Amino acid sequence: MTSPERRGSLRAVALAAVLGLGIGAGAFALSRDGGSTPRSEAPPLPTVAPSGPVSSLPPESAAEPNGRYTAVFLAVAQDANDAEVLRAQRRAKQLGYTGGIGDIDCTLGARSQLGLPAAGTYTAYSVFFDDAALARRFVAAYGSGVVGTAQITAGCLD
Repeated sequence: MTSPERRGSLRAVALAAVLGLGIGAGAFALSRDGGSTPRSEAPPLPTVAPSGPVSSLPPESAAEPNGRYTAVFLAVAQDANDAEVLRAQRRAKQLGYTGGIGDIDCTLGARSQLGLPAAGTYTAYSVFFDDAALARRFVAAYGSGVVGTAQITAGCLD
């Protein structure tokens, strides 16, 4: 028989896998022309409540191309295989978040708001929220290790 903590971890992993498939393995593949309906005309986006051990955490947004979000960046590195990026992803998944790893330029506005140089390639792991208040709640609960937050437009989701 499995312990309650183990079952919770298994549920979080299963939810992350299902959501990952829904968003797609290429969630941050390069695609800027989008052509999707502006967010103001689209129906309200679903949010995904975390299923990890801290159920009072705010829900992350189910991102769509050209959507506006407050992104919380948990790791940023010049190497896509950087251990910090993978470590941040594991920690967030333990809390029940899916988030995403991708090129920093796929989160339009993040580079300048995080103070990154205009040149250079950066990979980031981030979690999107519908507004800054939800992002602040997440940051407070997550604790140390947050690189920063930025108001972004989601790209590269196709």
